[in-house]
Amino acid sequence: MKFSKSFAAVAAAGIMTLCGAVSLSARTDEDTVTRSVAVSAFDRIDAEGVNVVVTIGPATGTMTVTGRADAVDALVSDVRKGELSLRNSLLDKISNKGGRRNGSRTLPTVTVTVPSLTSVEGSIASKITVDKAISASKFEAEAETAASISIPGLSVPGKVGLKSETSGSIVIESVDAATFEAEVETAGSVHIARLESQSAKIEADTAGKFKADAGKLASANLKADTAGNISMKGVKAQTGSAKADTGGKINASIIQGSKSTDTGGHVSI
Repeated sequence: MKFSKSFAAVAAAGIMTLCGAVSLSARTDEDTVTRSVAVSAFDRIDAEGVNVVVTIGPATGTMTVTGRADAVDALVSDVRKGELSLRNSLLDKISNKGGRRNGSRTLPTVTVTVPSLTSVEGSIASKITVDKAISASKFEAEAETAASISIPGLSVPGKVGLKSETSGSIVIESVDAATFEAEVETAGSVHIARLESQSAKIEADTAGKFKADAGKLASANLKADTAGNISMKGVKAQTGSAKADTGGKINASIIQGSKSTDTGGHVSI
């Protein structure tokens, strides 16, 4: 991933605007500032150490950044090939010093409006929140290293792919897709209130947790390994298979299906 200029460099060049009563010369790192910058069209987001608030609506062509002055200065952004990349370079300095400074206060918040999204990726404690359900031909989401992604709903005639690892979290109220795939591992989690799809493939590994409260599937292929957990008893699948190994657990509802266990695995269908 390549980035062009940090917000501090762009602001110094006079390209960005600083809103509020604090001047560049008089402010301190702990002052709260707000900046806005023009952005080209995008339908994908990749955030590292940045909180992102997404409004689904007509594109405004700008994004707003709010937070501590040092965190806002440290934000590096770029749009390339339809992807908005956001990176908090301040976290590099904190990591080099062997700890976090002022906790979540080091994470700036980016607010942006777009018509739709096809991909969302968050890492390094990023929190990405979408205000309305997303309609797109396909969709992917990935959360890792304690990042979280929250979406009201997905309506996708193609494939939805979700991945959560290293304590990442993905929460979606409803998913309606032709094909659904989810992979959770290393204490990652995915929670869906209602899941509907023709085909679902779900894998939970290394204490990863997948949960779906209700819904229906034409077919389901489920696998839990190394203390992974899949809980979706309220989702009715017509056909499918469930396999649990090495302490993995699966609790599902498959009308015509097969199950297998090994090394302490448990399956209930």
